[in-house]
Amino acid sequence: MLSAKVLYAIGILLHAGFTKRRALFFNFLSATLALLGTAVALLVGSSLESFSAVMLPFTAGGFIYIAGSDLLPELQKELKAAKSLVQLAAMIAGIGLMLILRALG
Repeated sequence: MLSAKVLYAIGILLHAGFTKRRALFFNFLSATLALLGTAVALLVGSSLESFSAVMLPFTAGGFIYIAGSDLLPELQKELKAAKSLVQLAAMIAGIGLMLILRALG
């Protein structure tokens, strides 16, 4: 599975116009920075009491950005009203679930 993800990421970079060498470099750089970020988060998180409270908005913002920039344009391509209503119901259910979890926690 790991090799499939690596090949997929390199394929995206190649499709974007990167050379093979440059695609490999940026894929390696991305993986290295992810590991470095994990190590820093583990080290800092264990020493700071409110680390989770500070990092949660950044993480949530990243997911909201992905949803807004990647998923919503795909939803707008749907022309059938029934499928659009199902998608809208799923989004409302997701928001409702978040509100329920907030009320319980």
